[in-house]
Amino acid sequence: MFSWMMARVRRGKMKNVLLLVGTIVFCLIIMEVAARIVYTKPGYGYPSELFVEDEITGFRYNPGTETWFLGALYNDVSIRINEKGLRDEDHAYDKEEGKARIIGMGDSVVFGSGVPVEKTVLGELEDDLLGRDYNVEVIKAGVNHFALDQYLYVYRDEMYKYNADVIVVGITLNDAEVTNISEAYARVRGGVDEDGFENMRIMVSKWCRICSFAYNLVEEVDEPSREAYNKAYFNQIYTLWSEGSDEFERAKEVMDELRDAATVDGAKILFMIFPYTNQFSVQGGADKRMPQENILKFCKEEGLNCIDLMDVLDKENYKEYYLFMDNVHLNERGHEVVAEKLVKELIDRGWL
Repeated sequence: MFSWMMARVRRGKMKNVLLLVGTIVFCLIIMEVAARIVYTKPGYGYPSELFVEDEITGFRYNPGTETWFLGALYNDVSIRINEKGLRDEDHAYDKEEGKARIIGMGDSVVFGSGVPVEKTVLGELEDDLLGRDYNVEVIKAGVNHFALDQYLYVYRDEMYKYNADVIVVGITLNDAEVTNISEAYARVRGGVDEDGFENMRIMVSKWCRICSFAYNLVEEVDEPSREAYNKAYFNQIYTLWSEGSDEFERAKEVMDELRDAATVDGAKILFMIFPYTNQFSVQGGADKRMPQENILKFCKEEGLNCIDLMDVLDKENYKEYYLFMDNVHLNERGHEVVAEKLVKELIDRGWL
């Protein structure tokens, strides 16, 4: 009798445990569905296998790599690196007779973080010109985390071999930072731990949005919001372009040297300046354009060809041109808008 009663109690407890477990699982499923609908973590993320160390520039892209961006919003966007380490189709060094050749260099904005390569400013530039019956090819040489001095190094080491007719160099305001070549490779891999923790976290977050939300909620307790970070970083790089600063003086030297190298190789060169959204009128940033003013003044004094992209991007609806919660990286529409201006500039200058 007693044993029967105990067995009944155990069965009752087991039912309660199973009911509790089932309820928890059901609630977690509901929370996961809700998180996938509502919560989106910003950022694109670069896989560790994308980079190799390089003694000239500190790092380059790993030739032949085929991978994807890591961020949840962009992990269906592929990154294919050709045999010469560019995010582009393969190009022979020898130029096809009668075909104009454009080289585009820059950092992650020109590279097209979070955007398919054909939808980047250089991809759109090529597509637009071909649609106008120009016999042209565009070599896409943007590399994330590169700065002005690295553009010069890679041109002297590699890009001059392509015998370009036109070179387009995208400048973002952090490009004035002077690169420590010995530390550049470690820096570009700074977001990826050697023990694989970051890649493991991203993989888990991809399949468990609640996990991603919880991790980032804890992270936000100790770190400023992304908006605050963007503002603080902008204020830091803004001062690099002050007259007389070591960084601006070095940037001037590099721009002159790039122009001289292009001229020797028979190419024309155009510098285009990408703004930060912190400088936009709707953001109250009309008084934060000292970098562009100083760069354009220098270009005029030195006879350099420079254009400011502020006029095509500083719009009330500017968020339609940028990646989610990003103040410098363009989305597909933003790249298209910049490409339209670039096409007009090249045609109006008679460079094609």
